[in-house]
Amino acid sequence: MSLPSLINMYMKCGCIEEASNIFHMMNVEDTVSWTTMINGYAEHGYNREAIDLFEKMSTVGLKPDYVTFIGVLNACSHVGSVDLGFHYFNSMRQKHQVNPGREHYGCMVDLLCRAGRLDEAESMILSMPFRPDEVVWSTLLRVCRIHGDAECGS
Repeated sequence: MSLPSLINMYMKCGCIEEASNIFHMMNVEDTVSWTTMINGYAEHGYNREAIDLFEKMSTVGLKPDYVTFIGVLNACSHVGSVDLGFHYFNSMRQKHQVNPGREHYGCMVDLLCRAGRLDEAESMILSMPFRPDEVVWSTLLRVCRIHGDAECGS
């Protein structure tokens, strides 16, 4: 079993501490293992840990990939770090040559909605370089309903 698979198995089982111990004990230096840890942390609510590990990634010379950014943007969304989320989102293309996809835009819409910035969320949906799907629209409309904003998303 490969190291990323072992880490992923522990993360999927919710054994965060075990996954973290293996990751740190093995002194892993590959993007897949780091991404597995970042996304696992984010999926289980360890959002600060996900963000910290993402920041540390560049110090060891690793480049985040398409999947890595999904995890860190998700973590930013759950801690309400709008500015940091935009920083990472903008750095995808500018610094890392990763083109944002539907998942990344979805994370950003979720981030803006959670922060109550519904107009910005709608603008982001309308500026997506591809046709928005029902997932991003339902994210916005759900929050519009919660906020009692009948004009939002129309």
